[in-house]
Amino acid sequence: IVLGITYGGNGTRRLKNIQRSLLPETLPDVSGVSLAGYYESALHVGGDFYDVFETPDGGILMCMADVMGKGVPAAMFSVIIRTVLRAQKELGALPSALLAKANQILYADLDRVDMFITAQLVYLNPTERIAATASAGHCPLLVGNHLTGKFMSIEADGPPLGIIEDMEYAGTQFELDPGTHILMYTDGITEAKNRAGEMWNDERLDKWWRQAIADLPDAAAIKESLIQSVAAFVDRAPATDDLTFLLMADNKENTQ
Repeated sequence: IVLGITYGGNGTRRLKNIQRSLLPETLPDVSGVSLAGYYESALHVGGDFYDVFETPDGGILMCMADVMGKGVPAAMFSVIIRTVLRAQKELGALPSALLAKANQILYADLDRVDMFITAQLVYLNPTERIAATASAGHCPLLVGNHLTGKFMSIEADGPPLGIIEDMEYAGTQFELDPGTHILMYTDGITEAKNRAGEMWNDERLDKWWRQAIADLPDAAAIKESLIQSVAAFVDRAPATDDLTFLLMADNKENTQ
């Protein structure tokens, strides 16, 4: 029994309900941008997690994490990291410092069970129109702007949480110019396989991303496009990993 949940059918269902309940029912209303998130586990429960919440300074923190492995142990740590990040929200405007703090808190427990967590944070300051990001071994952050033609793939600043005990993470800051879009995702997206065993891969994601942000009006529409694009490629092949992503889109009416 862990966290009062017994391994087995009923316990797994209870943990799935708990995990689902911790995903945000609604995302913050942010002036000038739209937000959308998606999560689907490969098994009854999984290790992927996303969250969005307001920081004490009035900004917004977008969070994404992927716990090593699948099933109940991964799901448990996804609940724990959510709790840790929200408990340290005063560091939300400093994603690199927040990742270092989360690693400090979680290292002993992760090391004990030989697990790790990749994590990515994006802080948005909609008033000053700037963003700051940091990543612990997570998938690249995609930032694109169809108006300026600028596209960035921001790589991880350091190893996953639970690998190095006293780890300091670097970070990246960029401006939220009109037309800026942001995509956070877990590797279940790029590693989704079709019946022939082919992966959707980074190249397909990049091609879809550039087209979607040029054609679609907001985060909700881009979200549905990504779900449908991956589903069409997979063509009902069994899921091999959790599918999770989080989007920010600059509202079209503010970019024209």
